[in-house]
Amino acid sequence: NLCKDRGYTKFVFVRPDLFCRMPAVDLSDIGPNTMYNISDIVNDSNGQLFLSDIFFILDTIALERMSNFYDYCKQLVVTEQMKNIHIQLAEFVQLHNINLNWQKLCVGNYVPIRDNMLHMFDNKILSDKYSVNDLFNKAHEWNINLLG
Repeated sequence: NLCKDRGYTKFVFVRPDLFCRMPAVDLSDIGPNTMYNISDIVNDSNGQLFLSDIFFILDTIALERMSNFYDYCKQLVVTEQMKNIHIQLAEFVQLHNINLNWQKLCVGNYVPIRDNMLHMFDNKILSDKYSVNDLFNKAHEWNINLLG
């Protein structure tokens, strides 16, 4: 309601731990009931639906529908039907017929910042001595260490 009162029509959601270099996006291109995401809904290695949750842009209709996502997941937890958040997000977007556009944002670079990368930043900006590829390598290293 606060957004409606202020006349906002587009909304950007970014994980707070995300480093991104994204392409320029013309927000006027976002159609009704549309979510821009960095990827399409895909099947993971287990055949489950998967949708990234790290960065997306929504119009007012899609935001209104997505605002029910928390209650949707809460009900799944209560009934012990909750799966992975990415699976539930993909199912929710499909169930609520939210249009998904991934072509605009998929060409960017998106890396969740982990503790093994913090030294690569000066004043929250990637240091000149590191590249985005260095971040990807550190992300890969972090994932390998996580899996043991």
